[in-house]
Amino acid sequence: KYEGRYDTWDFKVLMSDGRVFLIDAKDVEYSHWIINDSREYLDGADFIYVVPNDKKKTYIEQINNHVNCIGKVQCLRVKELKKLIGVK
Repeated sequence: KYEGRYDTWDFKVLMSDGRVFLIDAKDVEYSHWIINDSREYLDGADFIYVVPNDKKKTYIEQINNHVNCIGKVQCLRVKELKKLIGVK
């Protein structure tokens, strides 16, 4: 989605239980680019960064445990996102 100054998210997923996921796909070498990314939130929606399956656990943890991200966003590998949204 692009409105205004930022490319904010790539996909909006509406789940059958009413949950809404805003998904931003990223493939960057250093986690700080995701940690410091500009985000646009929607009330009631979960913001998820999805990264390639080959990203190491420490890369994911650096993002998910950073003060800029805790309670605001989560980072998942593609395989984890597929499981979350029920895609095989």
